[in-house]
Amino acid sequence: MFYKNKQQGFTLVELIVSVSIIALVSSIFLANFHKYGSKGNVDMSAQKIASDIRMIQSYAFGLKEFNGSRPEGGWGIYFNKANNDEYIVFADDNDGHDYDVLEEYRTIKTNNTQISNLKVNGTNKNWISVIAEPPNPTIWICDNTPDCSTTTNAEIILESSDEQKTIEINCFGLIDIK
Repeated sequence: MFYKNKQQGFTLVELIVSVSIIALVSSIFLANFHKYGSKGNVDMSAQKIASDIRMIQSYAFGLKEFNGSRPEGGWGIYFNKANNDEYIVFADDNDGHDYDVLEEYRTIKTNNTQISNLKVNGTNKNWISVIAEPPNPTIWICDNTPDCSTTTNAEIILESSDEQKTIEINCFGLIDIK
């Protein structure tokens, strides 16, 4: 006669192996989660800046008003390495192609990222302004040089821990994220 073992369940060895596998998979996931989190922050910030540049183009060419009138010089975004965790959207009221405190529309914080470098035509700069001026779709990229008309492109470099993204914009208003 055969006796069946009526005990059901897992042995201690089987439980230890199962828990070890779950712990190993969880630790791999958590180790990579932090890496993807910082990469996601840089990606999100780069997309947000590109979107805001497109927004100022839309404001300028749609003749959006600021303080009751259309800004003479259009709309712009001001980036400064000294304030590397934010940038400023402004209305260029005085047509000076640069940011003035009285022209500030909104300050936008970057998402746990920092603006690590700014370049105009390949040269490092402390600050830059990107301005969209109506009625023709004119894009000005200005820095601390007196003539914005010779500027053809700008780079905004973002960093977060070990991740980096570069936003390129040219004088035609085309934006590329690398």
